[in-house]
Amino acid sequence: MTQDQPSRLDRLETLLAEVGDVVLQNVEVTANHSAILTQLENSASRHDEALTRIEGALEQLTNRVDTLAAVTAQNNDRIEQILEYLFRERPNGRGGN
Repeated sequence: MTQDQPSRLDRLETLLAEVGDVVLQNVEVTANHSAILTQLENSASRHDEALTRIEGALEQLTNRVDTLAAVTAQNNDRIEQILEYLFRERPNGRGGN
């Protein structure tokens, strides 16, 4: 071995230092990923809560629309009854024959 060539121990130490750097970088990346996953989980929970509220509001709205449709149908029936009554009635002497 010549003096210009690093010894086997020097090469191993260099390789070990490089591997250590990569491991530290991976630790940082993993910590960042964990933080991002926590944020995503929190966001997903908030979205689930919002969807639950929206579903409840839609159910209430559907019930109100159903009630309105039923009342409208009753009102239409009553209006038809009134119109039938009015058309059957004789004129009360104001105009007409």
